[in-house]
Amino acid sequence: MIAVFVGFALLASAMIANKIALLSLSPTLFVAIRMLGAGFLLLAYYWGRTDRVRWSYFKHDIWLLLSISILTTLIPSLFKAYALKHMISAKFSFLGSVDPFITAFYAYLLWGERLTGAKIVGMLLGLISLLIMFWAVAPQEANLLVFGRISYPELAALAAPLLGRIGWMLIQYLIRKERYTAGQVNGLTMSMSGIAAFIISYATEAWILPTPTPWVSLSAAMIYTIVVGNIIALTMYAYFLKYHSATFLSLAGFSVNFFVALYGWLLLGEVPPVHFYSAAAVMILALIVFYAQEIRAGYTVWTKSLT
Repeated sequence: MIAVFVGFALLASAMIANKIALLSLSPTLFVAIRMLGAGFLLLAYYWGRTDRVRWSYFKHDIWLLLSISILTTLIPSLFKAYALKHMISAKFSFLGSVDPFITAFYAYLLWGERLTGAKIVGMLLGLISLLIMFWAVAPQEANLLVFGRISYPELAALAAPLLGRIGWMLIQYLIRKERYTAGQVNGLTMSMSGIAAFIISYATEAWILPTPTPWVSLSAAMIYTIVVGNIIALTMYAYFLKYHSATFLSLAGFSVNFFVALYGWLLLGEVPPVHFYSAAAVMILALIVFYAQEIRAGYTVWTKSLT
C-alpha cells in the first residue's frame, strides 16, 4: 500500500517537472522528446533480456499496440501538455480525477454493466465538483475561453482521460494475458508515440526556443520527467493494475492532486484557487459514494480475515 502512494507522489512530482519544461517547449515537441526518450530507454533495457520488444514478436500485436499508443501516450499526452501549459498545475491534476466516472460509463456502454443509484449519485457529485473548479479562471486561461468560464485547456484536460482510459483498458488486457510486462508495453507504445509526435512537430512547428533558454532547468526537468514520470511512475501504475483493485487505485490516486498542489506551491509559487479545496471536498465525497458498494465489500472481507 505504501508503494502505491509513493508511486502517486512520484507521478505528481513528474507533473511539476512537465510544467517547468513546458515553459520553454511547445506541447508537441515536449511530448516527442519525453516519449521517445523514455521509450528508447525502456527498449534498450529489455532488448537483451527478452524477444518481446523485437519486431518478430510484437508484429503480431502491432495494430493493438498502435491503438494503445494513439489512445494512451500520443493524443492524450498532447492534450495534457497543452492543458498543463495554460493552467495551474493543481487545477490540471484535479480535472484528471474524472477517470473513475469515465471508466464506469465505458463499462456501461461496452459491456452493459449496470449503473447503480450510488454510482449515478457519485457521478453527479463529480460533475458538481467540476463545475466548482470551472468557476476558477486563471489569468493564463482568460484568453482561451470557449464559452462562459470554460476554456480550451479545460476541455483538453477532460478529453485526455476520455481517450486514455480506453488505452489503459487495452494495456490491462495485454498485461493480464501475459503477452508483455508493464515496462515492455510502455517501451513499445512510448517509442511509437514519440516518433509520431516528432513527425507532427517537425511538420507544423518552427522549433524556436525562447531567448534566453534556461537550459539547466529545462534539461533537468526533461530528464526527471522521462526517468521518474514515464519510466518509474507509469510502469509502477501499470504494475499496480495487476495486483490492486481499480477501486483502491482510483481512491488512492486522488492523493496526486494534493501532492501536485504542494509541489506547485513549493517549486513554482502556484497558489491553488480557493475553489480547489471546496471542489476537492465534493470530489472525495463523490468517490466515496461512487465506490460505496466496493468499499463495503472490501471492509467485510477485511473484517472476516481478522476473525
